[in-house]
Order: sequence, then structure tokens, then C-alpha cells
Amino acid sequence: MGPAPACGGEPGNCELLASLSERHARRCANAGICDPGAVLSAMAVGLVIEAWRNGPVEDMHSARRGPGDAAMFAESTSLHGKALEALTAGNRAFGLLDFEAHLLDRGGSPRQVS
Repeated sequence: MGPAPACGGEPGNCELLASLSERHARRCANAGICDPGAVLSAMAVGLVIEAWRNGPVEDMHSARRGPGDAAMFAESTSLHGKALEALTAGNRAFGLLDFEAHLLDRGGSPRQVS
């Protein structure tokens, strides 16, 4: 017997997984995300959006006294670099923990988790 399929051998799951893979490939191609570097960069953008932008910082940004667009762009750009480091770390779990520690550090000094 060979290795178990990624879908657990359930026909419905296998069909769904195949469909998602096809749609993912089409959407990436339509968006011009074709090479591994572009996919990695898109993953980092998604991580920054989910972990930082889609949270209380958005409420602060939209408030009258919150950070302006330039500050938000600068921080998002900086976090993108940190997200790339996390996603390419030898141990991705520790890389993501380092990313989380960076996000939560309010004192400005890096804290090493790994």
C-alpha cells in the first residue's frame, strides 16, 4: 500500500481538494502570481493582513487621531519582511512564533523565541 492521499481517501474530500487546487492555480495565474517567490510574497502579505491589519490597528487607523496612511504603509512593509523571515525559517513554527513576538513587542526590542 502506498501513502494515504492528502484528502484522507474520502471521495468527496478528494474531489473538493482537486477542485480547490485547480481554482487556486487559475486564480494565481490570473493575478500574475506564477513563480515561487511571488507565491511566498503573497503568503507574507496574507499573514500581515490577517495578523496585523485585520485587527484593532484598523480601528485606530480609521480614527481621527490614529496613524496615517504613510505610517500604516511603512509598518505593513516592515512586517512583510518579518513575515517573509517567518515563512522561510528552517523551523516555520518557531519562525511564526518570532513573528508573533515581534508583533506583540511594545518595547521595540526583539525577543528571540527560537
